[in-house]
Amino acid sequence: MNDLKSILERLLASHPGFKKAGQRNAVFDQWEKAVGAKIARHAWPLKILDGGMLLIGTENSSWSQHLKFLEPQLLVKLHETLGDQAIKGLRFCVSQRNAST
Repeated sequence: MNDLKSILERLLASHPGFKKAGQRNAVFDQWEKAVGAKIARHAWPLKILDGGMLLIGTENSSWSQHLKFLEPQLLVKLHETLGDQAIKGLRFCVSQRNAST
C-alpha cells in the first residue's frame, strides 16, 4: 500500500493539474476543520463545479442565506485550511445530507 501511495504522490507532484484537483478535493475531508463544527452540522460540501465553485448543501434556506452572507469569511477559512485558493467561490442549495457524509 505504501508503494501505491508513493506512486500517487509522485504522480500528483509531477502534474500540476492533478495536484490542484487533489487540493480542491481536500475540501471534502477538511470541511469541518475549515468551517467549524456548528456550520458543518448544518451545511456540507456537495460538489466542485467548473471554475472552482464549491456547491454547498444546507439543511434549509435560512442556512443558505446565512452562509451566503458569510461567504467571504468562509473562503478565507477554506483557503487557510487547504493551503491553496483553488476554491474560487461558493454556491448554496437546500439539500438532504448524503448518507455517507
